[in-house]
Amino acid sequence: MKGQPVIILIVATSFGEVDWILPALTRFKEANPGWRLITLFGHKLIFDILRTNTTLYQKFDAVSDLNVVPQELDSLLQDEINPEDVRLILKDYNRDEFAPYKTELAARCPQALVINYPHSNHIYSRRNEPVTECKEPDDHSRHDFFILSSPNDISHWSRLAHHKKIKSFGYPRYDSWWIKCLIESEELQKSDEAQLAGRHNPVFFYISRGPHPNYLNADDYQYLLSSFMEKAMSYPGSFVLIKAHPRQNIEELHRLLSPYDQDRWMISGLHLMQLSALSDVVVSGWSSGILDALSVGKPVIEFWRFNGRDPDCRRDSKGAYTTIYRELNLAAPANTAAELGNLLQEALTDPDDQRWQIQRQAFAAHCHQTDNAAGALADFFLQEAEKRRQPAKKKKAGERYSIVQAMLNHVEKMAEDGDLTGGRRWLEFMLQEFPSDSRVHNSLGVILFNTGEVIPAVDLLVKSLNLNEDYLEATVNLIQILMTLDRDKDAGELAASFAKRQDDENMRRFLRELEESLSAEQFNHIRQTLSSLAGN
Repeated sequence: MKGQPVIILIVATSFGEVDWILPALTRFKEANPGWRLITLFGHKLIFDILRTNTTLYQKFDAVSDLNVVPQELDSLLQDEINPEDVRLILKDYNRDEFAPYKTELAARCPQALVINYPHSNHIYSRRNEPVTECKEPDDHSRHDFFILSSPNDISHWSRLAHHKKIKSFGYPRYDSWWIKCLIESEELQKSDEAQLAGRHNPVFFYISRGPHPNYLNADDYQYLLSSFMEKAMSYPGSFVLIKAHPRQNIEELHRLLSPYDQDRWMISGLHLMQLSALSDVVVSGWSSGILDALSVGKPVIEFWRFNGRDPDCRRDSKGAYTTIYRELNLAAPANTAAELGNLLQEALTDPDDQRWQIQRQAFAAHCHQTDNAAGALADFFLQEAEKRRQPAKKKKAGERYSIVQAMLNHVEKMAEDGDLTGGRRWLEFMLQEFPSDSRVHNSLGVILFNTGEVIPAVDLLVKSLNLNEDYLEATVNLIQILMTLDRDKDAGELAASFAKRQDDENMRRFLRELEESLSAEQFNHIRQTLSSLAGN
């Protein structure tokens, strides 16, 4: 229904984007039932993963319209909602190129705040590490606010976001009410996983992270998996629950597990916290799933092999590779099968031993300083949206300039990739939204010329210069086209007219651009024309 205030959530690349934000959206909708939430999924696969977890799907479906895109945004913004009713655009902090419709939405909904948020609970840095002054924060992903789970991460993300825009509210899914929703859900109680866990003792949960060119080769992964399975299977009556990484090859995982008794292990699609709750001990690779296991009070072992290639690999005081989870005492470290076996025995013998108590204390200190993270974030969304509306303000010229430039950068990349048709569609839309922006006329003119539409291209470049007569790029483009059409006299007159208004620095730049864009013969003609002008 038009007239309702709207939040649009963009889920671009991973299920983690849903997992992180859903508790906050649930709290927001409870407090603001008159608002409409619309979710745009960039890939059907992410939507399908969501549907495999009944509890999360039902929670999400209760608070938001769920739409699989790409779809025409025209239909959404013309038939279903008014662009001026969109108050917030939420997207994870990956680059905008992974969700190009975010840039279009931001341009067509100028009243909306753009808020970036995490797609995982991974801890990237420590609180005492230096903060970087980011000079171009919108280059990574344009935003009004950049939400983080923990102040620990500010030093890492300040490289890509201005630290004054960064806000930290805690980890929404570690609020006790949300954990209770997951582990006391009917879905979990009736699940095959719960029935199997109830019939076996001990129960191990393995958080798998498959081979990846950046951080784990195939041989190391096979060593980790086989070492764990052999240790777990050595306990009579044991059962293993396994959660694969969303981008892991499941068929390959099944192949690696085939030597082990298939009645004693199961690959599950349940949530990490649900599976952790069913287990006695959690063994994880390098993964933020460690925090999910700690949130339900389980002993956690990080079993990993370092190859030193991943940029997030850290070093301890002795120069050895480590992880942030080991540094912060959030996981017991195991690098070999023998170390893993000893830690499994310790955890099963005395889960309240000091080692595991220290883990729980570290989790409380770093990840659970508040039990109302979701509510605080929901309140922040409402407060900032209301600030933007009272009184409603137009985007500042500088903000609009940045939005248009971000869209033009996206179009340029499309053109480089050979998608001139897609680039043209974007620019035609932009021409409707920004009819007075000379850059849009220039870019569309270039694309039309490259697709053989010469006369419309010239008209657009002339229009661009009518809007900004000192626009160097449009001047050079039009000169190049005129000379291609053998209109050397017109090209020379345009160059002379432009040159009269330029200082020495701009003139040198103008000549450099012409020399790079024209053939040697064409450039000599223009230079002679300009020399003649100077002589007069």
